[in-house]
Amino acid sequence: MIKYRPEIDGLRAIAVLSVILYHASFAFYGFNSFKGGFIGVDIFFVISGYLIASILLRELKSNHFTFKGFYERRARRILPALFFVMFVTVPFAWMHMFQKAFTEYGYSIAASTVFGSNIYFWKQDSYTALPSAFKPFLHTWSLSVEEQFYLLFPIALLLCWKYARKYITAIFLAGFIVSLIYAERISRVRVNEAFFLLPARGWELLAGALLAKFESEKGRSAHDLLYRLMPALGLILISYSVIRFDDQMRYPSHLTLIPILGVVLVIWFSGKEDLVTRLLSSKMFVAVGLISYSLYLWHQPIFAFIRITSSKILTENEKLLGLALTFVLAIVTWGLVERPFRNKATISTNVLWKSLSATALALFVFGILNAKIPVFSGQRVFGNLKLDAVRGNAHYLGRECQGDYLPKICIIGDLEVTPTYALLGDSHALTISGPLGEILKAHHKAAYSYTFNGCPFIENVLRRSDNRPCDVQTEDVFKMLKEKNIKNIIVLDRRSAYILGTGFDNQEGGVEYSDPLIFAKGKGLKSSSRIEDLIELQNKTTERVLGMGIKVFYILPVPEVGYNVPYAIKNMRSIRELPLTTSRSLYFERNKVAFELVDKFQNNKNFVAIHPDETFCSEKSGRCVTHDDKYLFYEDTDHLSIEGGTKFVKAIEPIILDSQKKGSM
Repeated sequence: MIKYRPEIDGLRAIAVLSVILYHASFAFYGFNSFKGGFIGVDIFFVISGYLIASILLRELKSNHFTFKGFYERRARRILPALFFVMFVTVPFAWMHMFQKAFTEYGYSIAASTVFGSNIYFWKQDSYTALPSAFKPFLHTWSLSVEEQFYLLFPIALLLCWKYARKYITAIFLAGFIVSLIYAERISRVRVNEAFFLLPARGWELLAGALLAKFESEKGRSAHDLLYRLMPALGLILISYSVIRFDDQMRYPSHLTLIPILGVVLVIWFSGKEDLVTRLLSSKMFVAVGLISYSLYLWHQPIFAFIRITSSKILTENEKLLGLALTFVLAIVTWGLVERPFRNKATISTNVLWKSLSATALALFVFGILNAKIPVFSGQRVFGNLKLDAVRGNAHYLGRECQGDYLPKICIIGDLEVTPTYALLGDSHALTISGPLGEILKAHHKAAYSYTFNGCPFIENVLRRSDNRPCDVQTEDVFKMLKEKNIKNIIVLDRRSAYILGTGFDNQEGGVEYSDPLIFAKGKGLKSSSRIEDLIELQNKTTERVLGMGIKVFYILPVPEVGYNVPYAIKNMRSIRELPLTTSRSLYFERNKVAFELVDKFQNNKNFVAIHPDETFCSEKSGRCVTHDDKYLFYEDTDHLSIEGGTKFVKAIEPIILDSQKKGSM
């Protein structure tokens, strides 16, 4: 056994508290002090790499290493508490989640049982997207990354020990460098892949493994002054990352070196009587560190279900309630599940594997089949109103169109004809791709669907910190328009929100859980105002398209709601609280920027403005609707459901067809 170091439990406490406070969006005096709290996961990765490599190297040196022993210890540490939390959440998910969300919840459980939830969530929304806040087991992605590392690392280390023992440090270092370079490059073009998958995260675990290898060879001797100063510097770097980082950064990347270096300094230099070591070794920090795994397991389901059962942004009281429940359930889980299962004298090896195998099988089967089990798959209704809203994303060649990268091209409409349309924009455009495809098919027309989550159709813009290359994607779209000889484009994105950089507040209690992505001002522009730059760029983009002889059908932003519509209605006490509506005047105020674009090009015959407010808002009542007597028009706070998309596309069909008859298509 390696020597117990209480300060590492203290580091675990910092890591888990950072993540919890980040997910709960805790703010002090109006300032979100934990907007970079997601780096707590990076702290865990370094600690895991260090401890696992330390154990393996010690066992290899003493010839006591066995795969059976290693994986049994990992199973005892990770699986019982994880499976327990999953089982406890099932009835709450069944009671409160809608059919589509419940199905995805089941799939995430199934993926976790086979150590693949990071791969599952990689294919879903980004980690920071609004729907992610409602996913109870989103956080298991990091456990899957660690579990995949645990599967591969012992095998690789054993081979190196037998055949390349002298080069283990060099191999670790090479793996660290290659993985870091990969993370830096892939995060520029495929954000989700970089965030969720092991190849871009492996260097963080290997940072800890390198520490273990150096310690195994040379010990941790250093100048006494360094022992006193370096832990403080490490804690400063970690604290800086928690306070100054935010989830709009390109991550992981070279910037991730800041918290990683901080953790490395604390692990390597702590242990003497310096202030940081004494702080991290204090009873409070150690106590939190000891239950950190259970805290991590419980926090996401608790806050997800609080959000699900509340249609508004979390109040401070709800955040405190979530934090209290997290600690209470973590203490119970640590005492009744974690401790007994870690003890061979309490739970024998035979009982361990039988119980874990049966539990894993039950969870996996439930996760895969829950959508097809009648007791789970019924529709939720509120009066006659069906609440199970889904988006109308198109399907092409047997797969759902996704808004990510150009190679994932989709064709909608009549697949027997050459497309003359292109549907462009972000996830809002994607939500109408299915209904639009049906309309085009009925008229023997087709379109390429090029939509990119989180990117407006504006040239030369960079998401802050270059989190996603919207400028590169837009240039690729222009190449496509020319190569495919496109005659018409339909543009729909959340234009005003991107340019203003603020989430929607309906001023009636409905506030978004997260702000939209903020964009840097455009390249080569000299205005001191980011907003003015982006307005200029949107105008230049439109002029560029029109200059290519392409007709532009510009759809103004869809009315935002502020509330998550399905959950807001489900949580109403009485049907008399319906209808759920928002202010029409606020819609016009919010979208001044988009209407300025329309005003600028209104006299151009190849520019056609399409107004969603004419479909969803009433001038007489001054309100914008979110549903009718039977269906919801929204899937969340701002994305149209398939019924909302169908209603809207049918309303704009005459505009498109009239243009066709004039020979513009």
